[in-house]
Amino acid sequence: MVDDHDYYEILHVHPDAPVEIIRASYKVMMQRLKLHPDLGGDHDHAALINSAYDALKNEARRAA
Repeated sequence: MVDDHDYYEILHVHPDAPVEIIRASYKVMMQRLKLHPDLGGDHDHAALINSAYDALKNEARRAA
């Protein structure tokens, strides 16, 4: 299965953004914007945000 999502666009960060900015964007989306399912967000959308964060927080996966 090919993943055609733009993880940078999902997290609203620039491709050159440091990990700290990626982490901050993730936290804002999940907590303050209440996109986490426990806070009333959609499970599928939260799963996509989690996938983006998992890929971009890891330097090796991010390079791929």
